[in-house]
Amino acid sequence: MVQLGAWFPRAPRWIPLVSALVAAPIAYYVVASITLWPMPDPENWTAIGTMVIAASAVVGLVFGLRTLEALREEGLQNARQTAALVEQAWPHLEVVTDEIPLLHKDHDRWWGNIRHVFGTTPARDVEIWLREPAGHYFVSLNLVLPGTSVQFALPVATGELVNGNPFPVLEEQPLPGQGWIGIVWRCPDEDFRYELVAFTFDAQNDLSLAYPNRRDPGFRRRLSGGTRRR
Repeated sequence: MVQLGAWFPRAPRWIPLVSALVAAPIAYYVVASITLWPMPDPENWTAIGTMVIAASAVVGLVFGLRTLEALREEGLQNARQTAALVEQAWPHLEVVTDEIPLLHKDHDRWWGNIRHVFGTTPARDVEIWLREPAGHYFVSLNLVLPGTSVQFALPVATGELVNGNPFPVLEEQPLPGQGWIGIVWRCPDEDFRYELVAFTFDAQNDLSLAYPNRRDPGFRRRLSGGTRRR
């Protein structure tokens, strides 16, 4: 996360030299008035004044441009900090593949666990979709709170329910012993994020290998923030 502090515009190092050159004619005029040094004629004073004004304008323009660039960078840092804070708060779920009980099939249902792995806000309107050679499976959950795990049982999904599947990859017929499981949840901005896992299972319908963090470019929901690409 970007840490921001107070910003103070700093003048370029050459500005004191230019300032001294600008002040020189004024200083000469004051000293000459006291010491009776020769004074330039009006035309020369006009030329000197024009040069002083031009030098001042150049200095002001350069310093103004540097200030605008610094303000722009500060604005970008603020935006990055805000995005980092939002990313820390948004929920993220995953399928439990490293603890018993693992994903398995029993009595025509797939059983397993999902957990809220990070984020300070709950995941809402959670959907769990699974596809294996025998068909589609689906269940929905209202809420998953931060730091919790939830057990699920996925019954067979048919008909219109299958049409609500947001993962085009789940429409493809898997090879024997292979499958996909995807979790979809709503974030506080009302858009969605997902976790997609490819997996294999043995003859006893128990999980063998899991490959998390898969991407489905055709995902049919509006992605929250569009920033997470794990």
